[in-house]
Amino acid sequence: MEEAKNPYCKLHYIIELTEKCNNSCHYCYNVWKLDNHKKEERKELSTEEWKSAIDKLHRETACTCITLSGGEPTLRQDFLEILSYIHSKNIEPMLITNGSNLTKEFILASMERGVKVFEVPLLGPSREIHNEIAGNDCWDKIIEGIVEIRAYGGRPVVVFVATKKNLPFFEETLKLAIALETESMMLNRFNAGGEGFRYIDELMPDVEDFEKAMDTANRYSQQYRYMISSSIPVQPCLIDLNKYPYIRAGFCAAGTDTGYFTIGPDGFMRPCNHSSRILGNFLTENFEDIVKKPAVEEFKTAIPDICLPCPHVTLCQGGCKAAAEVCYGSVKELDPFLKRNLKRQREYLTVTS
Repeated sequence: MEEAKNPYCKLHYIIELTEKCNNSCHYCYNVWKLDNHKKEERKELSTEEWKSAIDKLHRETACTCITLSGGEPTLRQDFLEILSYIHSKNIEPMLITNGSNLTKEFILASMERGVKVFEVPLLGPSREIHNEIAGNDCWDKIIEGIVEIRAYGGRPVVVFVATKKNLPFFEETLKLAIALETESMMLNRFNAGGEGFRYIDELMPDVEDFEKAMDTANRYSQQYRYMISSSIPVQPCLIDLNKYPYIRAGFCAAGTDTGYFTIGPDGFMRPCNHSSRILGNFLTENFEDIVKKPAVEEFKTAIPDICLPCPHVTLCQGGCKAAAEVCYGSVKELDPFLKRNLKRQREYLTVTS
């Protein structure tokens, strides 16, 4: 293939194998948890359809990395077969899992099929806190799984989803993650969408509390040389990210060379895994035709009007436009985190104007 003609060659893609999940996290952003999606009956792709989609993705984009997600992807009986097929194409597979199936046998089977990075949640420093937030008794399997992954040379990456409920326990959780010799931690603020849309008031953290967590993370990252990222956008008008040089803060990557288009369980493509915006049917449409649609450009360029005067607008773009669209109906609406903290944003713009 002529890679130069396709600007999306060799990017990272996500495939969501199933909507099914054995956790019941209130913070879950999966778009099919929305009421209007629940009313629809959608058929999940079969094993052969997923193999066809993987072939097509490889052929049309020359992708080198695919992350398997869901729902909980390991609930599919054909999970290892699909994983083997990805590996056979010399594509690096990464796994996002809730950790409920992290047995020694499963870990070894996954690593034999190319998985090096296992992304698992670590929502608190104790069984009680984690299991309450996850809505499932999975703490022990996660801890044992992390130990096994390290023992066999894998790379466990833990995700702390920062909510009002567990932020008071962040430092203890970080200490545990470091003690377990995990590869790194993702400190992600709660991003409303899907199930989380119904629990915004209950879960959305205060800026001040998330700021304290960032400060703690920065100190520990420096002291222990432990990598911590914050991939859910944190607006610079709300929190001065320059204060945290050891934290890798991310912004919306849609349309950039670090973007990740997502193919859902039904084969339809979206701009990212947080977005509900359907771009096209990947099984029946050419990838290059899909990414040239106006819906893609609209998503990439959308910026809330209130953010236009901000000196960080090009970098930040207002935060997570997927969450804005899911919660408030438009990519030009406000990210829920920003909407809850407009007073702080206005204070910032007053100082910088």
